[in-house]
This record gives sequence, C-alpha cells and structure tokens, in this order.
Amino acid sequence: MIMIFTALYCEAKPLIRFFGLKKDPGFIRFQVFRNEDIILLITKPGIANAAIGVTHLCSVYPPGPSDLLLNIGICGAKNRDMPIGTVYLCNKIYEMETGFSFYPDMIYAHPFEESGIATNSSPVLEKHTEHIPENLTDMEASGVYRAGMLFFQPHQMFFVKIVSDHFQLDKIDSNIVNELIQQNISEIAAWITRLHNRMINTPPLFTPDEENMLAEVSKNLRLTVSMQHQLRQAMRYYKLQYGSFSEHLSSFFEKEDILPIENKYERKKCFERLMREFT
Repeated sequence: MIMIFTALYCEAKPLIRFFGLKKDPGFIRFQVFRNEDIILLITKPGIANAAIGVTHLCSVYPPGPSDLLLNIGICGAKNRDMPIGTVYLCNKIYEMETGFSFYPDMIYAHPFEESGIATNSSPVLEKHTEHIPENLTDMEASGVYRAGMLFFQPHQMFFVKIVSDHFQLDKIDSNIVNELIQQNISEIAAWITRLHNRMINTPPLFTPDEENMLAEVSKNLRLTVSMQHQLRQAMRYYKLQYGSFSEHLSSFFEKEDILPIENKYERKKCFERLMREFT
C-alpha cells in the first residue's frame, strides 16, 4: 500500500482525482480517501497535526515492509533561482524549533531535483529568511518523519515538495496550489507506483533465521522502536555489502559479553557499540 499524507485538501484534490480515491467514512477526525492500493490522509497544517495524522493512520493500518509513505505538498523556496512549480525530493529535513535533522534514504533513482527542507510550525515570512538553513521550507515534513519512523524504514519514506512561492504567502491560494500539484501529478504518480511495484516484487531481504536473530537482539537489548528500525537498517546495508550479518552479529555479542542489559544506560552504550561495529 502507498500511504499519502498532505496538509491541505487543495493539495490532496488532484491526487484524489488522479487515483480515483473514495472517501472512507470510517474516519471521523481526519479526511481519508482510498482505493485498493492507495490511502490518503489530510493531516491539516503543522508539525503536531502531521505527526498525529501519520500515527493515527498507521495504527489503524500498520504498514508492511513493501509499503511506502509519501508526503506531498507545496513549499516555500528561499532561493529565487528555484522556479515556482519545480518538484524536489527532500534529502534532509531540518526541524527549526529543535535543531534536529532527519535524513530520508536516497537509494532509489528518481526524476526530481533534490534539496533539504526546513520545517517550521508557522509560515516563514520573507523578512525572516536569513534564519532558514535550508533552501526549502514547509510546516509538516519533520512531523511526518518523526511519526513515520515508528512504522517505516527510512528507505520507505519519501518527501516530495513543489515550490509554490518565495515566501510571498499573499500570492498563493487554493486554486494555485491545486494547479501546481495537478501539473506534476503524472510524473510523481508514475515514479512512486513503479517504485512500489518494484518493492512488492522484491523478495524479503532477511531470511526467517535472520528475522529471528534480529528479534532476539531487540528483545535482549530492550531496544526502543526507533532503535529497532536503526538496527534493521544497519543490518540491511551490511547484508547488501557483505552477503550476511549473522556470524558477525553472533561474534559481536560473544566478544562483548554484555548480556543481560540491566538499565537504559547499558542499553545505550551497547547499542552505540553495535552501530559502530556495523556502520
């Protein structure tokens, strides 16, 4: 399944039409539209709203390893050399209020420009652009990523933004937003659909024995959900590079002699050593 999140109905409308999505009356607090392969939720603007919307949908429909998260919407551009209507795939998400940065995996070919994006809980005005560390800005990406990482791996999440303005908010309205999405929906839809089909037809990377080993490590180290995702990602890259991680992982724990884990401090130190060993 492809899970799409937009902040506004005017961003969602072209997608609803293109994919033939129908409103799901089972959702009360959010507007949700779907067909057999795609489900779209409108979060409303803001980091908190985005995080709540993603968490709500993924709790009702827990995603699997071949499912994708797509956050699509408009954004402001600090650089006037970035034309209105240009589509960007975000390779970094910077959260203005906390200073945290998140990095979606950029391991798949795509036809778009790339850029980092800064997420702020309120619209960025033109006179405040000197404080923006990235070329693009929005109000949702970091919230979508924060919640998405509880359910998806980084390589399953994609943030597609279309430049709507250069921090001149008085010059955009719902019709302009609708038109900008409409102009680019064919290319975006074709790309994400091809990618989803590829992932569906790709056999699982981990064998049952490897899955059991990862589950055992997570249990013994008392890993958080976020740590489990980091562990799987590290093992994924290691296996793609070296063919297997089982023997190395087993020898790591034999050598370290750190089990059982007694507290959060021990867990943190062990996990840090584990990540250094495999990354």
